Amino acid sequence: MDLELIIKNGFSWIHDQKVYSYLIALLVIGFASLAGISYLTQIFADSILSFNNISIFASNPLALLSTLMEFVFAVILLSVFFGLIQGFVYYLIVLKGMNYYKIKTTEFNAVKYVKLIVLTIVSGLLALISFHEKKFFFAFLGVIGLYVLTLILAVMGQTISLIFLLLAVLATIIYSFIVFYNSIRLSMSVFVFLEKEQGIFESIRESWNLTQGKVIDVFIATLIIGIIVMVIAWISGYLGEMLSYIFFPELMNPNQADPLIVLSMLKENLGAMTFISSIPAIIVGMVMEVFTAYCYAGIYFQVKGKKAI
Repeated sequence: MDLELIIKNGFSWIHDQKVYSYLIALLVIGFASLAGISYLTQIFADSILSFNNISIFASNPLALLSTLMEFVFAVILLSVFFGLIQGFVYYLIVLKGMNYYKIKTTEFNAVKYVKLIVLTIVSGLLALISFHEKKFFFAFLGVIGLYVLTLILAVMGQTISLIFLLLAVLATIIYSFIVFYNSIRLSMSVFVFLEKEQGIFESIRESWNLTQGKVIDVFIATLIIGIIVMVIAWISGYLGEMLSYIFFPELMNPNQADPLIVLSMLKENLGAMTFISSIPAIIVGMVMEVFTAYCYAGIYFQVKGKKAI
């Protein structure tokens, strides 16, 4: 697999004006999501950091837990909502990446997107149970059997159940490598589905066949792309921290300020701090979304055994 070509072509979207509109859409979605989360964070801060509520939460931890759960639930709902919209735009970019490699793709719409989500879920479940490899499937049944046996022995009060529990945990750790292998084998199903007018299970089966003997190549390519993204994400996180130091120096150096003043400022500015510190991550993250979309399209192109364009 030509990794240099894949990474180089990861930036080929720069010459496609249509992709810029998708990138702008991703940025709008990203900042809208960030604004919503920052707003919820500020509400949460107003609730738990007010002097009156601190004493209430200290005497009633369940009230604090309830408030925290409400906050987490609201953030999850908001993230899922914007994540679904972002995912639709992301796959439009994936299609552009596939088209760059001269791969003809099918029409993409809301119905296709829903099916794509179902495909992702189904392929994950099939990877978990090793549906396409009989010997791995029996290994999966063996792991489940160990847990069932452990439960039965524990109910019977048998101390040997601890030994079987350890065996089950060990088997789970070993089996996780099989699941990882299966996931790589099925990772091309999304691209097959986007390229061809065929069903979910047909696409998954074709991915399994396409990646036969190419698992290491796909893994290394994906790993290197992931490392590149992680390094750039770390840099963007550092830039976000620098912005926090610039706009909120007192909060970033709490040891040099009065604790009550810090608490008051934190209550008033936690939402704004969340927003400002995340600006670089949103911008860089969305650019990396486009980069990875083209890179993964390149991996699929080479997995199919096509010649370099």
